[in-house]
Amino acid sequence: MTLRTCITQLALIFLPALLLAGCAGVPSEDRVLFDFEQDAELDRLHWKCGTLYSLSTDHPTRGERCLKMELYPSAYPGFFPKLSVSDWRGYTALAMDIYNPSPHAVVLTLRVDDEKKTSYAQRYNGRVVAEPGRTAFVLPFESLTTSGDRRPLNLKRVWTFLLFSSPPEEKQVLYLDAVRLVAGETQEGA
Repeated sequence: MTLRTCITQLALIFLPALLLAGCAGVPSEDRVLFDFEQDAELDRLHWKCGTLYSLSTDHPTRGERCLKMELYPSAYPGFFPKLSVSDWRGYTALAMDIYNPSPHAVVLTLRVDDEKKTSYAQRYNGRVVAEPGRTAFVLPFESLTTSGDRRPLNLKRVWTFLLFSSPPEEKQVLYLDAVRLVAGETQEGA
């Protein structure tokens, strides 16, 4: 057997394994964090005064149900999930669908922490504007940086993300659905 034949045979044996190993960390489809189809998903939320959660058949975007959030005048009412997936590597964005039945836009704050007990400057803080009707919100991970020194967040360890209203002056109602990590290229409004 010649050296060339030996190298060719080794390449045929090991090349597929190397290719598969290189692709193992790249997801091929979106990862749904919350779809609100089961009552048990309500147990995966942090309940706090000022926010009332219920599952609703009004305004789902995927499936038959979504989360109805009633946000009352109080300190920062909103969506406070218990994350079961903290490694967001390989995904390109966080996406969710919001339906606002009000004739006025509702401005929300999106907070993402990659460490416990982080200060405002050491976490991502952004705005989500829920226009009247449906808003398909997409946050590309390339813009997921801290508010202070603009450090990219560590996607290997996402500690929490929160979506909340600054203390509203009156009750706000929003519907949330299809909270997911996006695989592949992101498209605004996707």
